This record gives sequence, C-alpha cells and structure tokens, in this order.
Amino acid sequence: MDCVQFEIPKHGVFDSNVKFPRLKMTSPREVEVYELEFYTADYPGATYIDGKAYDFRCGRVICGKPGQTRNSRLPFKCYYFHLDTRDEGLRRLLNRIPDSFVLEEMQELTKLLHEMLMIENAELPEERLQLGSCVSRIICLLAKQLPTMQNELDDVSLDHQKLLLNKFLNSIQK
Repeated sequence: MDCVQFEIPKHGVFDSNVKFPRLKMTSPREVEVYELEFYTADYPGATYIDGKAYDFRCGRVICGKPGQTRNSRLPFKCYYFHLDTRDEGLRRLLNRIPDSFVLEEMQELTKLLHEMLMIENAELPEERLQLGSCVSRIICLLAKQLPTMQNELDDVSLDHQKLLLNKFLNSIQK
C-alpha cells in the first residue's frame, strides 16, 4: 500500500491586522493549493469563496480548494495550513469537505494546532516530521465529521451548486 504524500508549504497563525494593517478587504485571488483555516474565536470579518460569504466565528473551518476564487473582509485571526498533494485519494477527500462548516471536535483540533506551532521552529528532522502527523490527524478529524457536515448552502443559488458540482466532478476525472 502506498503512503499518502503531501506538502505543507505554509502553516501557522494568521493575523490580518499584522499582514494588512490598513486594509478592509483583500483582492480576489485564485486558490492554488488547499487552504484550511481554523477559527477559535469570533471576528467581525468574513471570507468569500466563489462569491459566497462565510462569517468568522468560533469553531468555523474554511476549506479553500484549488481553482476557487477567494477574498476576505478584515479583520480576523486564524490558525491555518496550506496543503499540496498529487495523491488522488487525498484530493477526493479534501474536495468532499465543505467550503465552510463548524467542527465538533474543537478541543482536539486546538491541541493539534498548538502542537503544529511548537514544531514550527524545530531543528531536528524527526521533530519536523511531526508536522505531517499533525496535519494527517487534523484531516482525519475532518473526515470523521464528513457524514454529518452540512455545507452552508441555504442561500446559494442552484446555478452555483451546479458549478461546484462540476468543479468537483472534473477534479475526480483528472
């Protein structure tokens, strides 16, 4: 059996007041790799994925996928990691995760996110290997909740739902 392979090009804590101190809204951009964001508090901002707004509230998970368009209304703070993979099984799993949902396992998630931060400046290779383990465990937490996740599609048009479905089907066929 092959091992699932992925890269973590970025991870950490993002604070829009530090990165964009005078900005109120970011410019739209295309997502290039999977962008997972985790909110442990409420913030007045929101993110937009393909035009749909998601507020920043405690427990919120945002899962931006390659090819989507994103921008955000500031301010906000979050934990995050970016993930790149060519593994088809992992891509299918990540594509099934809704763009936004509230995670039930916040205590376990917070523990793993703190562990990732502790690894950030690790000098030894064996310590840095733990980063991949943390990301794998977070993805497993998300996958366990998949059967009960409700994507916030209550006010999304039928055309938008079809667009998302077509993007998903195209990603599976590649």
